[in-house]
Amino acid sequence: MKKMTGRLICIVFFFNCTHVYAQTVPTDLTNLNLPELMNIEVTSAQKMPEKYFTTPAAIYVITAEDIRRSTATSIPELLRMVPGVNVQRITSNTWTITIRGFNGLNGVGLNGSLFVNKVLVLIDGRAVYSPIYGGVYWDVQDVPLENIERIEVIRGSGGTLYGADAVDGVINIITKKPKDTLGGFATVTTGSEDRISSTAQVGAQSGGWDYRVYGKEFREDQGIEGSQVNDWTEAQGGFRAEKDKWNVQGDFYQGYIGQQTIIDSSTLPTLPTVDEQEEVRGWNLLSRYEDDDLSLQAYWDRTERYSVAFGQRLDTINLDYTQHNQLTQMHNLVWGAGYNLDIEDDINTEITQISKPPATDQVFSTFLQDEMSLTDKLKFILGSKLEYNIFTHFEMEPNARLSYDLNDTNFLWAAASRAVRTPSRFEEDGTYNIHDAAAFPNLAGLQISGNNDLTSEKMLGYELGYRNKPTESSLVDISTFYDEYSDLATLTAGNLYLNQGLVYLPFQYVNGMTAHTYGLELSAEDQIKAWWKIKGDYTLTKLNLNTIPSYSDAPGLGTDIQGETPLNAAYLQSSFDLPKGFEFDQTLRYSDRTVENQVIVPPYLELDLRLSWTYKSWNVELVGQNLLQPRHAESALSTLSEEVQRGGYLKLTRKF
Repeated sequence: MKKMTGRLICIVFFFNCTHVYAQTVPTDLTNLNLPELMNIEVTSAQKMPEKYFTTPAAIYVITAEDIRRSTATSIPELLRMVPGVNVQRITSNTWTITIRGFNGLNGVGLNGSLFVNKVLVLIDGRAVYSPIYGGVYWDVQDVPLENIERIEVIRGSGGTLYGADAVDGVINIITKKPKDTLGGFATVTTGSEDRISSTAQVGAQSGGWDYRVYGKEFREDQGIEGSQVNDWTEAQGGFRAEKDKWNVQGDFYQGYIGQQTIIDSSTLPTLPTVDEQEEVRGWNLLSRYEDDDLSLQAYWDRTERYSVAFGQRLDTINLDYTQHNQLTQMHNLVWGAGYNLDIEDDINTEITQISKPPATDQVFSTFLQDEMSLTDKLKFILGSKLEYNIFTHFEMEPNARLSYDLNDTNFLWAAASRAVRTPSRFEEDGTYNIHDAAAFPNLAGLQISGNNDLTSEKMLGYELGYRNKPTESSLVDISTFYDEYSDLATLTAGNLYLNQGLVYLPFQYVNGMTAHTYGLELSAEDQIKAWWKIKGDYTLTKLNLNTIPSYSDAPGLGTDIQGETPLNAAYLQSSFDLPKGFEFDQTLRYSDRTVENQVIVPPYLELDLRLSWTYKSWNVELVGQNLLQPRHAESALSTLSEEVQRGGYLKLTRKF
């Protein structure tokens, strides 16, 4: 991919498209003051618009201004600012992103770093959760950051509205409407880690339609040891168009991701690895009709990945209907129904096999939720989702919430909910094995097998939250939680066995673990002066796991993973608006130590700095990342985990 379409588009736009101008100028939401930002309408918590301050859920909103003034170049890096969300970078192209724990008890095989299976991620209502392996491929969720209006992060169960797999939370990425991106821009970024990336976009109006078209391309650095194996290149393009109440949008991408394939096990003296370039490609097309009380959405999503270890060709066709009815002054009803069809093909590889032939999986669902106004200040919410899937059949996910709006500056809420995670197809029917005859002439290695008798993981969650406005320019948000888990899917070790003269060490997925988590999440922000804003958060998370006595722990996946979520984490950002178009932002991040695969990952404190200058239609940003030490580890979930290096980049943007 030395000559990518995205790069060519960006160069052409950057030098030749200065004649394109917006026909109208949209409202600049990035200049809202803090009181106005606290009244932003959010939609993720109740599937209907409501003010952020009076939302009865643990919600955090990353605004377009937060994104613009961050040092992040990707969505995973943006999520570091959210309390209760733990982001660990494994390699240059791999992250684990969890909410309220469970960093290690995820995904496929003994290496739990590949997938996080208890968080649902949506992009404009399109789920990007893989039902084959259970989790999110963050390396292909490459929405241009300039197009994101906000990211709403719900911590805690979202099962009543979003269904199975929204166990610990929902990350809802909402992009800007085309009418807010009229005109265009082009950016070029170069740095020590992000070697070069470029994005170009144009937005205009035609025939009553507002639309935008974009293209982007990037190349990411390899690991700190100088290996080329983790080089990462990708090109992507897309569009979004709206007219009246209709919206149509789509994206396509193709890339190559360097990686090493490995089985991570402390039982082997050496580990077989394969250097490879994983090919990824896909596209999606979404259409939505939406008015004040009704939403009808349909999308088709294609995902393809081809590597030695994992293969995937998945088509997802999804229909979703949501209706809002104010029945009486007391009852505010939201209800809906959905259908999801997954068509899976060509997923067997040299290492991973699915025992059943290519499958067609269907999920039928309906939900109902009633917000009851008991008094002017007291509200009670009750609802449930009912789903049918081919693995565990009927699942019910109820939810009850109580909120009390004490006055304009104090808001209190409490919630109890039930959520489930259905097994992935691999957990039901898959086999993962490795064979290194040179290293082990009499040992085939490890074999991980699915289990058709798996049931859903269950979670009962209890939450209590409080929001306060100490002054007109400040906000404090506190959430506490206690969650109980049962029937957690993990691996249990079997007995060595012979197969064609070779010895295998088998593992199988079982519902072999229970757990409980509890913690505290605190966030605060203050507009101290018109030119100075600070914001920060603190997270305390405690995870306790218990293996069911009839099962034995697999190395690195049993109760050993209790230490893989940091006990304490903190984030602090200070932003200065300086004269002459300059901005200066400073960000401190702290993460407590973790213990992963019996390896201690030390605590770390890191500093990012951003200096920005805007002159007319030009903007220049100079960013330094992870400046306090040459490198630091964030994870040992894989023996190939890389340390995160000190780095920086220069970004040039022109608007037209």
